[in-house]
Amino acid sequence: MQSSRLYEIFRELTAIYSPAFGERDFCSLLKSKLSALGAVCKEDDAGSKIGGNCGNLYGFLAGELPGAPLLFSAHMDTVEPAAGKESVLYENGRITSDGTTILGADDVSGIAVILEALTRLRETGTPHRSIELLFPVAEEHYGLGSALAGWLKQYARATKLPINCEYLGDERVRISENSQIITALQQGGAVVLRVHYGCWHFVTLTGISGNSISLFDPYYRKRPFKQTGIELITDKPCSANRRVSFEILNQTAKGIYTMGPDEGRAAVLLFNVNTRKTPEKTIEYFL
Repeated sequence: MQSSRLYEIFRELTAIYSPAFGERDFCSLLKSKLSALGAVCKEDDAGSKIGGNCGNLYGFLAGELPGAPLLFSAHMDTVEPAAGKESVLYENGRITSDGTTILGADDVSGIAVILEALTRLRETGTPHRSIELLFPVAEEHYGLGSALAGWLKQYARATKLPINCEYLGDERVRISENSQIITALQQGGAVVLRVHYGCWHFVTLTGISGNSISLFDPYYRKRPFKQTGIELITDKPCSANRRVSFEILNQTAKGIYTMGPDEGRAAVLLFNVNTRKTPEKTIEYFL
């Protein structure tokens, strides 16, 4: 790795104004750099779905070695204030902004390292497995671009991983009898769902228990919840650590484990295609 070149890549990228929903200039430059390194690039239509000017960027670099492709990912957007960013390199190697804006190291640092690694592979001719790249938009807006990305389907096809996924947004995200989320759980799938708990973040729904949903939340909590309809689960560490009622999840206000207003709701349905329960495959689907 060449430190001076790595910094120049970082400096060039951080200078671009790339807020959530406005990553167009950044994506165009990144696409140009990846293409020059031999990667095949494709941009999806996420931008048109979320009101942005740019989609998620995919890249694929064919390798010479056998084995599943390696996936690297870093998002293209930054928080504000970001207009007019300039990086300052100090003698001790520390890098900051000039103090008037953010630096944008989240996540330009990741992208710069990926570009430098690909450059070194090309220069040295080092044999490698195929490489897949994903650069999402609107990550700073609750991971919205990643939720819309179809990269998992593409990765599954490339690696023969038996996974299928489907994105749901806005009013389609609801929890009730015969809703897509409930049907997915009945079929043995899992659902990644955006909820509120201090801030907006994603949890994984893994099962149904009466009129409640079993879910796994990466946020650790030891004390029981005082609110009726929310319970801790302590005996299923590999699948669930909360149980939340349908009523709470469906609320449109900001609260603990509510999905909030219809606009902005997001969910991704995930299935193992080999074990998915459907009417055609198993009678268990009806029980």
